[in-house]
Amino acid sequence: YYMVWPGETAQEPWGSLVRRVYADTAGLPVLWSLVGGGRWVSPQEARYVSDEWEHGNDVAMALLEDGEAVVQVPRKVYCGYEAVQCSLLDVIPSWLRQHYKASPRKSLKGSRERAVHLLRFCLSDLTWDCKPKSKAFDAHACLVGLPLVPVSDGSLRPFGPHSDPQLLMVGSPLECELLAALRSRIVDVSLPASVGDHFGSEALQAYTNVRQLTPGMVADCLGQVLPQGWKGKSEVVWKA
Repeated sequence: YYMVWPGETAQEPWGSLVRRVYADTAGLPVLWSLVGGGRWVSPQEARYVSDEWEHGNDVAMALLEDGEAVVQVPRKVYCGYEAVQCSLLDVIPSWLRQHYKASPRKSLKGSRERAVHLLRFCLSDLTWDCKPKSKAFDAHACLVGLPLVPVSDGSLRPFGPHSDPQLLMVGSPLECELLAALRSRIVDVSLPASVGDHFGSEALQAYTNVRQLTPGMVADCLGQVLPQGWKGKSEVVWKA
């Protein structure tokens, strides 16, 4: 179907005809989307996920499940509409963050792996090793409210503000095993390095409720994980 669509680089006198084709179809249902079982949608309601994005397919599938009219079109069609100021809505990290922050109860169905890929996409325009007081550092404030933090109990939690008393803790496998009773607040230790670097960064922790576990924090948490009968005692009998 898209093979018969003209390219945006046609030479005159055909160039003006090509532009007219794209301009006149901007409001017509001429693009195919799998949304809702499959239907034709207009370029004005279409969502475009570039093939160049890593894990773009997971992003597209998640949006389709949310009822967004994701389309797969050749680059020439995308550029054709762009040339007549009728660009398809380009799904980029900032748009996806806002999508889930605005509607935190969006489906987020699918595997745990897909959720991690969505998070990775949302982090892909942020620089984790940036300097304090820089624009890149301050940009991490946009993560507050994003419900895509994978925690150790298998669920997803939202990023809270820095002042949130319910911390999401990042630690080593041994620390997380010790605090297993708090796994709903411990970031999944199996996250890929590209995501883990962000969670351990000063920039992300400066604006969200994510914290790297310290000896003091572990000590503070012990009261929540040790047996109630041990509370207030300086010495207890260990029964192996």
